[in-house]
Amino acid sequence: MVVQRDVRGRRLAARGLWTGAELVMTLGVVLLLLVAHQLWWTNRQARAEAADTVHVTLHHHRDPLTCPLPHGPHDRPRARNSPEP
Repeated sequence: MVVQRDVRGRRLAARGLWTGAELVMTLGVVLLLLVAHQLWWTNRQARAEAADTVHVTLHHHRDPLTCPLPHGPHDRPRARNSPEP
């Protein structure tokens, strides 16, 4: 005697597999977009930080007595009459 599977059960299994595959692909694409955004944003921040460092260094070399070089991230020069952080 040959036992045949129900066609409806096979369709449900195929639909479940298809839905699961779509969810995995969607999550993969979302994660790739998140990684790309993180890399882009950190690159922007690094460029801005490098530009600030170059600006401070050039300003220091022009007038070293009035503008000491910063030693850390909190030692940035402030504008005159600006409140203390």
